[in-house]
Amino acid sequence: MSPQGPYTQIISDEIFTDRQEFLDRWFERILGTPRLTMTSRAIIGRRRMGKTEVFLRLFNRLFWEQEEVTPVYVNLEHMPRTGDAFALEYFANFLRHYFAFRRKDEHRRILRLKWEELLPLVESAGPPGLREVTARVDSLRDSPYDLTRVAMAGARDVSDLDRTPIVFLVDEFQLLLDVDTTDAGTLDMRGVFKPGVEGLLCPVLVTGSAVTIFTREILGQGPLFLRFKVERFGGLESYYAIELAERAARPYGLRVAPEVAAELARRTDGNPFYIKAVVDQAGEQGWHLDDPETLARATAVDVTQGAIFSDVSEWVMHTLFQANQRGLAREVLLTMAERQGEPFTAQDARRVAREQGVSEEEVYLALRHLARADIIESLDVLGLTYGVIKDPLLRDYLEGLVRVSRFEDTWARVQQELFYKYRRLLGSYSDTVGLLGEAYLELLMRRFDGREVDGKYFGVERPVRLPRFAVDVLTRQKFGGAEIDLVGVTGSAEWWCVESKNRRRPVGVGEVEHFLAACRAARDAWPGDEEPVKWYFSRGGFTDEAESRLRDHNVLFTDGERLDELLRLFGLRPLPPLKE
Repeated sequence: MSPQGPYTQIISDEIFTDRQEFLDRWFERILGTPRLTMTSRAIIGRRRMGKTEVFLRLFNRLFWEQEEVTPVYVNLEHMPRTGDAFALEYFANFLRHYFAFRRKDEHRRILRLKWEELLPLVESAGPPGLREVTARVDSLRDSPYDLTRVAMAGARDVSDLDRTPIVFLVDEFQLLLDVDTTDAGTLDMRGVFKPGVEGLLCPVLVTGSAVTIFTREILGQGPLFLRFKVERFGGLESYYAIELAERAARPYGLRVAPEVAAELARRTDGNPFYIKAVVDQAGEQGWHLDDPETLARATAVDVTQGAIFSDVSEWVMHTLFQANQRGLAREVLLTMAERQGEPFTAQDARRVAREQGVSEEEVYLALRHLARADIIESLDVLGLTYGVIKDPLLRDYLEGLVRVSRFEDTWARVQQELFYKYRRLLGSYSDTVGLLGEAYLELLMRRFDGREVDGKYFGVERPVRLPRFAVDVLTRQKFGGAEIDLVGVTGSAEWWCVESKNRRRPVGVGEVEHFLAACRAARDAWPGDEEPVKWYFSRGGFTDEAESRLRDHNVLFTDGERLDELLRLFGLRPLPPLKE
């Protein structure tokens, strides 16, 4: 285990879950920097998904568990907002991490050093390339334009001159767009950043939260176009979202029914902050989360007066405060929220401009400001149509804000209406139990790695190869009027159609026929000609007639006992017991 720090982790180990595979993968990739196998990457995901926590843990591990690659962490939220000051601090931050990594017993002191205190350390202990680049940066402090260009490329130059492998972990990279370069001759910070990204011995790993703006304005055009490989950072997989809910409930002594946790994961899109906030709310109220109605109540309370309300409200209000035309940005946002999912089009922009007595350009400036804050997103390549991001609880908050702001309603009334809404959406007990089974199957399929296993797990006498689903495992896919619970897509022609029944009652021949018909519809709609591999999971097993029909049509089939064995084979927990 690594010693504590240098950076304090936000999430305790007791509730940190799901991201270990990500950490292990990136740790190994970064160790390939000396062999020039690591290239600059962008990790993009919505806010509050845990990107910063993962970055801090990755940096701490790189700091303590290897000696070959110098790790540098920087969060752009904490950086100056003018070009020359930003660039000087960016390079100074590199120097602090450079020496802290080499003098670990002094790392806390070194990470607090100011520029003037770093210079003698460089002169006395730095290699030739580091001394040369630092002297060049220091000599340009009265020339904002040259300082910005040289300092931003400084670490890459050091890596080239001294042949020193370095990796930058840059958090909230979309804030680069907010840096004011007026004093530096209106430099484009994307262009200034480009040389640093292209260093073979100094790759840059960045995160971004404002997904559409990040993708379009940083990665999709301009100097950084095609300079990063992109990886998406989504919510927790359902299996781990369930695990998070259970871990968060332990300090309160709460019961959390696994099927209710699965529904919470679905309702929040696996957002770890939302999941923990709802569980904390239930804990504070003393409510056991063992039925869908209690989950609906806890969620409604937190969206209107709890941690979710506080976080989303602060985020939205801070964004509106930062907008140059606060009243206009607020009016645009409320108008969008009032439309309840309908897109905000060019026609709407003209109408708002007319009603507010402003130009259409000012309306679009407000829209772009909201999009940079990841509250709304652009829905077309021209940036003329916008919608609220696909965050269900943010949308609920904004609809409540419309009620309170425009119709003089109260948050208490909004809370009650959300409760009834959630209760309708959460569905029946059988629905939530079904989701739980699908969550376990989905994660199991994501763990398939190409190995062959005994056919006993799938009702056949031959070995079965479990392919790596390199493309994706898709849930609830519709093909015409038919629906497949899980579709596994490999990197080749092979693909799987999977049905899940997480219940005690065995599957009969009628349900098998229904699945076979859905598979035929899926095959007809599939772009290739290959037949899917068909797999049917039924926790309660199958009738004799159903098993016979499955064998006749070469369908793999698994009961609850065999699935638990498969789960254990891949290091996963067995399915939780069903209620009596």
